[in-house]
Amino acid sequence: MLPGSPSTLRYVSMLAPWCSMPRSSTVMTASWMYATRRWTPELVAVAVVAFSAAIALWLLWATRRGRAPARWLVWLAMAVISVPMMALLLFNPVDLPVTVADAVPGTFAIRPITIYMAAYFLFGAGYIAYMTFMIAYVREAGGGAAAQSAFWCLIGLSAFASPWVWSRLLARGQSGITTAIILGANAIGAVLPLFSHSALTLGISALVFGVAFFSVVTATTAFIRFNYPATVWPSAIATMTVAFGIGQTLGPIATGAMTDATGSLSSALAVSAAALLLGAIAAAFQRPLNRSIATP
Repeated sequence: MLPGSPSTLRYVSMLAPWCSMPRSSTVMTASWMYATRRWTPELVAVAVVAFSAAIALWLLWATRRGRAPARWLVWLAMAVISVPMMALLLFNPVDLPVTVADAVPGTFAIRPITIYMAAYFLFGAGYIAYMTFMIAYVREAGGGAAAQSAFWCLIGLSAFASPWVWSRLLARGQSGITTAIILGANAIGAVLPLFSHSALTLGISALVFGVAFFSVVTATTAFIRFNYPATVWPSAIATMTVAFGIGQTLGPIATGAMTDATGSLSSALAVSAAALLLGAIAAAFQRPLNRSIATP
């Protein structure tokens, strides 16, 4: 199989997602090990990196030997590997300490965090637009399959570092300022390719964007836990997720329509960066909640 042949390029492009996306079952299982104090944060990170690297190395090995697996086989293998991890989580729940306040049913109030929900909606729309169109942007800039794969790998590697980068800030996430700062970093990463198509600029964009986009979700979870009692955490996080999901659905539609209308991918990228920046501004106006206001 020649390095530049269509088959090689096809499998290299298939490898890219494995470099950029930590396996969810590994993350959940490692989180359980950390929550039950069986693993340190360092071991959790090593487990996630090692598992993702193992998948990438397996695909590379199979490709070089001319035995690259079919896509369905890769997904089947992932499903089989995930089963024991899911079973471990199901049969070993993490027991949280229960207080008197937790025993009283709570009601989730949306109104005090309307501005935060708007910010989270804009994050969903802005981040997915960047993720959707950046590969086409890299291709338009002259990047081949290897460059596209490297771009995803940089996002993934940077995401692995995000807990260390943002941990102290997340510990002070009672207001929306934490989310605003992280969203601001997201916006910077998204806007960089508009200034230059060079490999260096695109690489920096991937690193800056990658280190921030996962942490917005973490910051939102921390914000809910800081400001609401445990009894309303599920409904509060679910409501936030709905706002995020709507943005994630509408973002590519709006930016895709704009790209078709203007004939330029730069317009989609500009809208993505603008949505992230507006989200950062909105989140900055969110103040810590009084528990009596948060649960009417």
